[in-house]
Amino acid sequence: MRTLNSSAADRDTPGFTLVEMLVIAPVMILIIAAFITFIVGVVGEMLVTSEYNRLTLETSTALAQAQQDVHWSVQLLDSTGPVPSPQGRDSTATPFNASVTDQGANNTLVTSQFATNKKYEDLSRELILYANTPTYGLACTSPSIKNNKAFQHQVVYFLQQNAGTSPTTYTLWRRTIIPPYIVPANLAQPSTALNAVCQTPYQLNTCALDKTASICAAKDMKLMTKVSKFRAYYYLTPDDITPITNPSLIPSARAVTLLLESISSVAGREIKHVTSLRIDIMTASW
Repeated sequence: MRTLNSSAADRDTPGFTLVEMLVIAPVMILIIAAFITFIVGVVGEMLVTSEYNRLTLETSTALAQAQQDVHWSVQLLDSTGPVPSPQGRDSTATPFNASVTDQGANNTLVTSQFATNKKYEDLSRELILYANTPTYGLACTSPSIKNNKAFQHQVVYFLQQNAGTSPTTYTLWRRTIIPPYIVPANLAQPSTALNAVCQTPYQLNTCALDKTASICAAKDMKLMTKVSKFRAYYYLTPDDITPITNPSLIPSARAVTLLLESISSVAGREIKHVTSLRIDIMTASW
């Protein structure tokens, strides 16, 4: 029987020689590095796409809510007028003012809407009517009460700056402001109060999330975070293409274009989403 010497046995042992390892190792390192780079790129693109889709969904949802509010508006306003604290700007008694120029963080949309006894989508809803305006001394059960003025409330869209963000971003909020009113204890008897109404409105006063004042029956609606710009352009008729430049004409506007821009950063990339929507006032037939 032939016996292999040690040098021959070593040559037949499976594996790589040192020279082969020195050649293969750098190649393997390059392949692994390329694979990791590819995976990181794919994951990064997935994160970017996911964030862009999130911004798109938030924007669409916010504009859909605004579209509904504008459609149901009696008119758009250039100011809320006097408001009680904490329902004004920065949760003070400072009124919200709309503008026809870019006011940055102070850009605001103010709408005036009919108050109802049920939500707007309920076809059995009824207008809330004043008991003494314009006809004074009517009982709410009087057939003539239907000729009195309808009680209105305001819905405000406004920005609140987010803390510690770079670049600066804002949260878009929706606030409901209900004027003071009373409902007479006996609807069959005339009321002497000028702010007497014949039913309790379905709509509720809202305030910032951290406010607990008695007037705050509900919390503001958070519509969108990471907003970089919110702007309203007003038109006197639905067919106009040139926005008005005089803020005093805002209450006469019958259409508005809302511009909503958002910005975010993910996987080291800045993502921006911009959408605008033209909305006509389509005050419902009551």
